[in-house]
Amino acid sequence: MRFIGNELSSANWTKKWVDNISFLFNCKVHSLQIEYSECSKSFLSIVEWLQNKQKSIEMFSVKGPEVASQNLSLIFERLEIKHMLSLNLNHKAEVRPNLIKFNMDIVELYGSPLSMMWITLESILSSNCVFFNLDNSNLTDLDLNRFMKEWVRGSNPRLKLLRLKIKRINLENLLDGLEMEEPDGTVDRVINL
Repeated sequence: MRFIGNELSSANWTKKWVDNISFLFNCKVHSLQIEYSECSKSFLSIVEWLQNKQKSIEMFSVKGPEVASQNLSLIFERLEIKHMLSLNLNHKAEVRPNLIKFNMDIVELYGSPLSMMWITLESILSSNCVFFNLDNSNLTDLDLNRFMKEWVRGSNPRLKLLRLKIKRINLENLLDGLEMEEPDGTVDRVINL
């Protein structure tokens, strides 16, 4: 489902249409993609509608240049996202949602550096994800060192892949205090089965 067009009438019409289809086929909304610039005034009503309609949603996506902090907070406070959260944000000013919980399989966060300032080491450490992708991260090599030490000790047990786009890394800081084994050149490829 996607909200576009004349904002208020389009959002209301789409919600009614989806309600009727859901009733007719006895199914839930599986995914929701919101183009924020086209429905910023309807965002609260869309989130409330979804929250009242069903307990959870598999995939939720928001794309837009200026998603308000309180609207980002609504996503985390009111929605139970099971499989994937995708945010594509390009703010010109820093955004700070109140509550952050990444308790879904996949988190994909894209956007400008200011749009990603609210993602901290603590929010990643407290996540319960399998895949975490963060574009334009403000994390440092020391933050990543701490994350890896915590991960080795058992934090984030479901995490299979952490992908971060970071400006610069000092390899010594990154690996400080971590036990590692340097490849001797005899192994061409490692495959996990």
